Amino acid sequence: MTRTEARATIIVEWFALPPEERGSEHQAAVFAMKAMAKYDFRCAGDRYQIIKSWLTSAPH
Repeated sequence: MTRTEARATIIVEWFALPPEERGSEHQAAVFAMKAMAKYDFRCAGDRYQIIKSWLTSAPH
């Protein structure tokens, strides 16, 4: 899976959650940990931090 494919898939899954399950920084952190284990993609840097930044910077 490419980084672009992973980003799109992870963001779609994140927004599929009810709003009350994706409203906090802690919820984004937990989701990022699960996504990191579920999706393998190449990246330079910390995959957890990259995923978490995708979640917290995605438009609401």
